[in-house]
Amino acid sequence: MLLPNLSLSSGIGEIEEFLHTEFLYSYAPECRMMPGGKVPAITNEADNKIVPMKWGLEIFPGNSATPWLRSEGIISRAGARILIRMQRCLVLTNCFFIRKEQSVYLIYHPGEKILALAGVWKSALIQDRPKEASIAVLTRESPPALKKIALRVPVIISRSLLRKYLNIKCPLMDITGILGSNRYP
Repeated sequence: MLLPNLSLSSGIGEIEEFLHTEFLYSYAPECRMMPGGKVPAITNEADNKIVPMKWGLEIFPGNSATPWLRSEGIISRAGARILIRMQRCLVLTNCFFIRKEQSVYLIYHPGEKILALAGVWKSALIQDRPKEASIAVLTRESPPALKKIALRVPVIISRSLLRKYLNIKCPLMDITGILGSNRYP
């Protein structure tokens, strides 16, 4: 089972240099980011800025917030269709956790200190005031190496494809290809 925990313990300078971005808020490393809390994200509206976003997306008004969305078939799902087309984001982490039975597994990429997870975001108006923006992390079927411990994993976007994923002018077919073809170590 994919645990709703992410960790980002890297410092501001390291993250900004790695991604050629800058923080727009007072960031402090966090070893346990959970749904309902803030996560550092980069949106397609400002692909060189890192902003805090609430983790848990309310796709339809009144429904409970969801931290994860399946990437398969996202373009045909009502509510998520417009988000994958127009409101993509990257959630920054060093690792994530998977639980199987009584064990917890820490998953990270040995060649990358910072991971960018594919996501979608939205903000809404409540009584004519902007509501806090929120996100959901996209998941995919586990690669063979992880199938023994989890059925699904977050979609990791490789560093060479970060700007392409955020570019809303990029054809949707290319975006769905990125979501389905990323690799795990």
